[in-house]
Amino acid sequence: MLTRSHRSSPVPSTDASSASAPTGEPYAPSTEKEAAMVTEDQVRTWVERYVQAWTTNSKKDIAALFTPRAEYHEWPYETDWIGRDAIVEGWQGRAAWQEGGWDFEWSILTINGDTAAIEGTGRYKELGTFANLWTVTFDKSGKCTVFRMWNNEI
Repeated sequence: MLTRSHRSSPVPSTDASSASAPTGEPYAPSTEKEAAMVTEDQVRTWVERYVQAWTTNSKKDIAALFTPRAEYHEWPYETDWIGRDAIVEGWQGRAAWQEGGWDFEWSILTINGDTAAIEGTGRYKELGTFANLWTVTFDKSGKCTVFRMWNNEI
């Protein structure tokens, strides 16, 4: 069973073109590629697809979320999967976590340029309840380039 909660107020976002670096120079992304500007609808769609992939454990569903060179980091479990293939393999290795059933509630905290912060609570019948904080960085096509999760049992 999947449950979702969303904040009813608009998610604040900033326009990277209007931000300035400490030197007074216009903001420039840290890489040569221009940073994506992600919308609330894109984030919602991505999280819904993430939950669907967690449900199906399908290689196709998981891979569709991430770029080929994406990174997936999780604390305190020291998970560092680099590359889409490693993410799929690691994710599928956790299929047993779903035994007995689970649900997940989430909401978007904020969006800043190409990165969204998401809070969630996962309740696993066999594992317990976990508070999650995610930061998800997206490319221009809406796929994740960097996923960071702080996952704490409560």
